Amino acid sequence: MSATKTFLSLAVIIGAFAGGYITKTILTKDITTSGSVATTASPVTAPIPSACDFRGVTFFEFKDVVKRYGDERWKVINNQMRIQNSDPDFEDARSVWFRLTDLKSFLCSIEQNSAKIGLLPDVLGVKMYYSVYDGSHGAYAGRHTIFMTAAYEKTDMEKVDFDPRLSRQKGSVVTLLDIANSNIDVPIGILGLLQTPEQRPAKNSGDLCPPPGGCNAALFNYIDNQ
Repeated sequence: MSATKTFLSLAVIIGAFAGGYITKTILTKDITTSGSVATTASPVTAPIPSACDFRGVTFFEFKDVVKRYGDERWKVINNQMRIQNSDPDFEDARSVWFRLTDLKSFLCSIEQNSAKIGLLPDVLGVKMYYSVYDGSHGAYAGRHTIFMTAAYEKTDMEKVDFDPRLSRQKGSVVTLLDIANSNIDVPIGILGLLQTPEQRPAKNSGDLCPPPGGCNAALFNYIDNQ
């Protein structure tokens, strides 16, 4: 049996798009009992369906903006809220997690119902609203979250919030302002978290981080210390 014990695996994805395939080189760092580090690389080729041709940003671009938010916004918010609430341990949320099935259902509802009224995918989108929980939300009280609405591109400068499920006639869109003015107080096509994990059924919606304190600590510690 080898004396090498793996403590850390670092996956570095090197994009080499050709014919719908991506090449991934996986770097694994093995820390031996003697304290030396050995790095091995093994290429993996996996097909990417053409329908999912998503090109993101680099990790370092992501790291820079997350760190900037932590330095220039998150720490300021924490200091203000600790004074305001007399809570020296308050930490605002830095990320929001949504279950993939909820996101897919949300997007599917937007696309399918919009098609019935003549709105095509190239004018559809999702608008995200920064929000704050009130004091009735337990561990989430006073923390940031995100709510998402369907929106279509009316002009380059105007993206209109609407509910595709209530927009049932072709060429007629029911906007969120229409709903507000009609005083309809029923769940509509908005995705967000209104309950803490303790208040809602399992496998529903998503979670904030923090709370709890120390969540996602490895990634945030790496970003904050760069």
